[in-house]
Amino acid sequence: MCGSYSHSTGMAEISDFLKREVRQARARYNIAPRQLAPIVLMTATGPELHHFRWGLIPSWAKEEALGDKMINARIETVLEKPSFRTAFRLRRCLVIADGWYEWTAAGRTKQPWRICPVRGKGVVAFAGLHESWSPPEMGNLPEGQSYLRQTFTILTTEANATLSGLHDRMPVVLDRTSWVEWLDPKTRVEAAQALLLPADDADFHAYPVTPQVGSVRFESPLAHLPLPELFEG
Repeated sequence: MCGSYSHSTGMAEISDFLKREVRQARARYNIAPRQLAPIVLMTATGPELHHFRWGLIPSWAKEEALGDKMINARIETVLEKPSFRTAFRLRRCLVIADGWYEWTAAGRTKQPWRICPVRGKGVVAFAGLHESWSPPEMGNLPEGQSYLRQTFTILTTEANATLSGLHDRMPVVLDRTSWVEWLDPKTRVEAAQALLLPADDADFHAYPVTPQVGSVRFESPLAHLPLPELFEG
C-alpha cells in the first residue's frame, strides 16, 4: 500500500520528457489522499503535466467519498475491478514523486519510514490511472457550468526483498525507458501489464523519519531527515 508520498525535487527530468519547460511547483513533503498532486497523462498532442486529486472516483460512482477507498489499485486484480479496468485500458498516467512512506509498529505507536532511491534526489514515476467524475445530481447544470473531479490512483505490486520488512506491497515504479509505452493508450493491455514489476532490490532504501509525518498537516523538509539527524539537531 502507498498511503503517503512526497515530491520535492526539481522538474528538470519531467521537462526533458515533456520537451518543454515545466514551472517548479512548491515542494510537497507529505502528500495525502484527497490532495492535489502532479501526474503526467497522454493527450492528443502528447504527454502533459496536470494536478489531479489522489483517490480515483469511478465515472459511475454515486458518491465522491468512494475515492477514499481507491488510492491504490493492486496489479493482480486491476483488470477485474469495475473501478479500474477501463482506466487501465485507456487512461494510464505517471504519478510524479521522489519517495514514499510506510509505517511499522513501535510499541503502542507507529514509526514512519521514508523510502527513496539510493541514487539520491531524483524523480520517481509511479504507475497510475486517472479518471473524471461528476456527481449524478449535477447533470442538469446550466450550460457552461460543471462540477468535475479529476482523480488518480497508484498501482501497487508485491514489495521487493529490501522493502518487504516494512510492508508487503509497494508502488509500481516505472523505468524511465517505459514511460511513453505506459502512457500510450495504443499500448496493448498485455504489454502494459508486463511493465508492472517490483523495483530492483538495490534501487531503493528506507530510513526512519519523524512521527510527525503521520499528520496530513505536516508539510516540512524535516519529513525527509533521518531520525538520528533530527535528534542531533
